[in-house]
Amino acid sequence: MEKLFLRPAEAAELLGFCRTSVYKLIRQEAGFPYCKIGKSVRISLPALQDWARRKGMEISEPPNKARPRRAKAPAHKATRTRRAS
Repeated sequence: MEKLFLRPAEAAELLGFCRTSVYKLIRQEAGFPYCKIGKSVRISLPALQDWARRKGMEISEPPNKARPRRAKAPAHKATRTRRAS
């Protein structure tokens, strides 16, 4: 199933940009297709494809896989200190 809304990092991957550049487009480009849902930013895939065509850009295939989860960092072991005798 194809995703309808992308995170900025996913949109950056499609456009061949870095994530920071997508956030700059959100702030500065008047016609860039995004919406805010609470504090989250989402980008409509069909609108992004249309925006890219108007700009004369080619975009890669949209991601249809689930976002991989980050591996948890190993727990920090407490170190013992020696008592001075």
